[in-house]
Amino acid sequence: MHRRKSLYGEDADEFRPERWEGPELEHIGWGFMPFHGGPRICLGREFALMEASCGIVRILQNFPNLRLPLDVPKEPTGQERQSLTIVISSAEGCKVLLS
Repeated sequence: MHRRKSLYGEDADEFRPERWEGPELEHIGWGFMPFHGGPRICLGREFALMEASCGIVRILQNFPNLRLPLDVPKEPTGQERQSLTIVISSAEGCKVLLS
């Protein structure tokens, strides 16, 4: 559903977060359901969002100089290899320097 060209346009397969900034998807309604909705909404939605937010903040607090290692090539946004299963994840992991 989240890659439907009828909802998101011809570039639906591309990572383009700026598509959410304008009026382009203003009336998308039930076209975006990361946690489903209605009476069957995910019970862990709020917990998952809070846990992810807290985890990211704690990592950034503990490692303020988080950066890409020099020997790792920088992939253009949206061009990285992905592993597509029930969720999308990086096929090669996330290589960063923590200091």
